Amino acid sequence: FHKVIAATAEAADKTNEKLIAKLGMTSEGVNREHFFLNGKWHNEKRWSLLKDEFDLVYSNYIQKEGD
Repeated sequence: FHKVIAATAEAADKTNEKLIAKLGMTSEGVNREHFFLNGKWHNEKRWSLLKDEFDLVYSNYIQKEGD
């Protein structure tokens, strides 16, 4: 597959955003007012990791595990 991982999170969720960035994912954009929850509309951010990016992140992880 060309795109191996896609993630979505509420735009206001900074904890998820930090984790997603740490995983090396790239922001693809925002779905504005994408879902309705607790009486108001919320934006949703999207991120992805392409296969070649995943391969690089995974190989770096394996090298660190071996150290």
